Amino acid sequence: MEIEIQWAKRVDPKLIRRLYASDAKRIQNGELIDEVGYGLYARSESLIKANRAHHDFIVDCPSCGREVVSDVPSHEGVFACICGWSMTRQDYHATYRRKQLVAITIVQFAEKFMSDWKKARDSYAKKMKAIDYLIHCFHYELENDRITARPAAVNFIDCALIPSIELILELAYGNGSQEYNDQMQRWIANAKASHLSEFILAKENEIRERSK
Repeated sequence: MEIEIQWAKRVDPKLIRRLYASDAKRIQNGELIDEVGYGLYARSESLIKANRAHHDFIVDCPSCGREVVSDVPSHEGVFACICGWSMTRQDYHATYRRKQLVAITIVQFAEKFMSDWKKARDSYAKKMKAIDYLIHCFHYELENDRITARPAAVNFIDCALIPSIELILELAYGNGSQEYNDQMQRWIANAKASHLSEFILAKENEIRERSK
């Protein structure tokens, strides 16, 4: 039984810019924040599922929704559901390869965002805080050795690494909220501990001067 495996796309950076520009003007655009938030929610859900398949060899059957465990815990295994759906581990892997979904060190951040988003309900401020938290995450930020760390925004926002860094810095100098700036300070602290520190700090100075 062949069923196409669907993965949520990353969020358009233009939407992120529009949301933060609106928020900086103290305009609460409910439609826009939901478009961004639910996009990040779907992406987080896909990232969690992809990592579960990649590291734990467990998937949700795309036909009936049952949990399916690979017949052998290796990349040579097969996922076979009692409903009739089946797919080799390698073929399943091909569905999420090069989609910026394999990132075990940020799964917990995706889970936290999903929880915070659901708890936010109709609160614009809580929704914004949840979004701001997620896009300022860093790979390996909870580990002592963060030399190979990089911003997690690239996993959630549809742009390459350097444009994602530039985007985060641009948002920082367009938003005057101290609460959100605290998240930015967390991001900068992680950047300084990474191999990208010199580039990020140089880019920060460049954008700061440009924004004056």
